[in-house]
Amino acid sequence: MHELDYVREQLKAQPIAEFTALSLGDYCNIVEHITNIWRETVADRQLREKDPAPFNYGELSPWFRGLSSEKYTCEPSLFRFYRDLQKFEDVKQPEMYQIEEYFLQRFKAFGPPLIDKPLPESDLEWHFLMRNHRVPSRLLDWSKGSFIALYFATKKNLESQNQKSIPQSESDNSVVWMLEPRRLNEKCGYMRDLFRGNYGRFSREYFPATMDERAVNAVNQKLPLPLIPNLISPRIAAHIGRFTLHTFKENGLNSFAKEVFNEGKSYGTYMSYLVKIKVPYQVQDKMCRSLRSTGISDLNFTQDLDGLIDELTLRVSLGRADHNNFAKQKYEDELLEEHSNSNIRDSIFISYSHEDEKALGELKKHLRPYVRDLQKMNVWDDNQILPGSNWLKEIKQALSAAKVGVLLVSPDFLASEFIEREELPQLFEESKKGGLTIFWIPLSDSAYKVTPIDEYQAAHPPDVPLDQLSDSGRNKAWVKICEKLQQAYIS
Repeated sequence: MHELDYVREQLKAQPIAEFTALSLGDYCNIVEHITNIWRETVADRQLREKDPAPFNYGELSPWFRGLSSEKYTCEPSLFRFYRDLQKFEDVKQPEMYQIEEYFLQRFKAFGPPLIDKPLPESDLEWHFLMRNHRVPSRLLDWSKGSFIALYFATKKNLESQNQKSIPQSESDNSVVWMLEPRRLNEKCGYMRDLFRGNYGRFSREYFPATMDERAVNAVNQKLPLPLIPNLISPRIAAHIGRFTLHTFKENGLNSFAKEVFNEGKSYGTYMSYLVKIKVPYQVQDKMCRSLRSTGISDLNFTQDLDGLIDELTLRVSLGRADHNNFAKQKYEDELLEEHSNSNIRDSIFISYSHEDEKALGELKKHLRPYVRDLQKMNVWDDNQILPGSNWLKEIKQALSAAKVGVLLVSPDFLASEFIEREELPQLFEESKKGGLTIFWIPLSDSAYKVTPIDEYQAAHPPDVPLDQLSDSGRNKAWVKICEKLQQAYIS
């Protein structure tokens, strides 16, 4: 679990703080600590004003936005739509504000007969309704519910259970963005409360009556504005929907995060108010199933027949996937038991942080002659886990078959909660039993001396880690390391 002091330090480390959640409990812990720290900080800032808002006034909770891949940026859909249009180079493309105006006018013209409730009263309310139906817009969807965002961030993994597109790389890590809306509201020039209900003034400021390049430039001087929409549709209500209204300029939230962070440095109160919580692809399935076990499903967030159809389809898909996984797991259990009974250890297990992929590649390159020429050395790392496999079980099986364990030690390695929880305990246990030899390689300076790793032999002098060597010196070090690994493997 992430301790409060650690979370506080990370919030002060960079404008957009980053965390990694490895379980539902881990995620709740991160969110709770950040929420408490933000509440304390924003309340302190407001109390220093001449006319402070009561602490219980307005929006007290952070906002959340879940994305199925961390490669997606935290920006409105209109920006992505506009970039896609630019790919057609042989046709003159309209400006972004012209595209937005086209959608708005057509929606106003053809939408009313299809709307059951009273029609929106302002352009901004029309945009709320348009965004609710996935029309490209400058509005960015958020939710007041942390579990709602996490469900949308991890749901894709469940949907792909019976497909070949099951996430299996770092680019498939999902992410939940977390925003402190009161700080953004304050930065926009408003201290007391987030805006809701009467949007007339902001419709004029962000949607001028006459939209041209001059008006666009005036709009672009502003930051994204946090807004609480009227509950004009069941879906917005079910999502506990919130929005940030953006200008036509990209990276508005990034600019906000950097501005408030740098401003705070002058007063010693710097802090990140935009947070990125990564959810590794390996744990998405388990976390999403945990959410579903609490009653969270597609039907909760749509309140319509489309949501019911999505939920029923997902249930059928999961039922088939679970049956296949059970049969596969039973077969793997039998193989693992057979292998354990044979007491055969014939591989080198490499434990590393994914931040150190470059070092892993160098080690495997230098080990390649031994693997190819001796045809006896079997080198294993988690890149060998096949799509759709039970990755945790694969790792434990590889550990039980390892004769040599290699640790690529760096600050990232020591900071990895997964390595600390799932890999190192079994490595140390197997070593104490006498069936496994552990070597560790110092990639860079780290606090290894305060860990059990210090009790094991280093394959290279720790006082001169590899990142302090020249290219030729590094190659020479790898050659010597591989010679030691070979001797341990054949002994």
